[in-house]
Formats: sequence, structure tokens, C-alpha cells
Amino acid sequence: MGKAPLEVTGMEKGNWILLVVFLTIASIVSLWTIDVSVSAMKAGGRLTNGFWIRNPGRAYHIGIWLGIASWFSLAAVSIKFILGE
Repeated sequence: MGKAPLEVTGMEKGNWILLVVFLTIASIVSLWTIDVSVSAMKAGGRLTNGFWIRNPGRAYHIGIWLGIASWFSLAAVSIKFILGE
């Protein structure tokens, strides 16, 4: 009468590939954000290229945190596959 419980079997290979692609893009965006914000800080200006944050100091720190999060996540995924779990 009732539905069978859903089985949790883990992520499929395609989902892992999408996760790695997303994290790689996030790390590239973080490096780009750091580059643009440092350039704006050195020039004494504001960010005017469509960022939602115009303060280059804040954008720099967002880039740092995004880079840290994406690199640690990529490292965790790599360790998972190296250990074969």
C-alpha cells in the first residue's frame, strides 16, 4: 500500500563530474574577483564592471573566501577518489 523507501546510493559519476566543473569555475571566478579588486584598490577606484559590491576591499575578501571554499572542496573530492570510497 505504501511507497517503498528511497534508497540512498550516493552520487553518480556524472554528478561528480558536474560538481568538479562547478568547483573549478568557482575557483577561477575567485581568482578573477581577487585580480579585479586588487587592481581597483591600487588605482584608488571602485568596481564598475557589474559587481553587486562596489567596494574593492569587500570583493577581495569574498574572492579569498570563495577560493578557500572551492579549493578545500576540490581537495575533499580528490581525496575521496584517491581513497576509492
